[in-house]
Amino acid sequence: MNKKSISVIVGLLTMLFFFACGESDEIIREKFHIILEDDLSAIIDGIEKEALLDEPFYEIVFYETHEGRYTRRAEVKFYFLRNVNAKIVRRYRYHSSQGKWDRFRNEYRFYSEKKASHDN
Repeated sequence: MNKKSISVIVGLLTMLFFFACGESDEIIREKFHIILEDDLSAIIDGIEKEALLDEPFYEIVFYETHEGRYTRRAEVKFYFLRNVNAKIVRRYRYHSSQGKWDRFRNEYRFYSEKKASHDN
């Protein structure tokens, strides 16, 4: 074998290794947090500042690892309104074959008044 053949084989083996291993949990979580920040920005976009909490935020309720088509699932609550005790609850799943998160449920729910801060 010549040098070119060896480099092609090494390149193919390297690619095969990365495809077989998939992405690390750290990278998947980073992608998730980017989406959550983007979602929070989209939620508060267009709402008058006076109607928003001083610091709109989200809370990850659960984050699970699964086998199969969706390797991660999560539920997140978004708190953003000042005078209305409503939150948005979104569910997400991670498509390992596509390397991306998918939002598959979006609901508005009411909550008790004391929950509208980071401290509770």
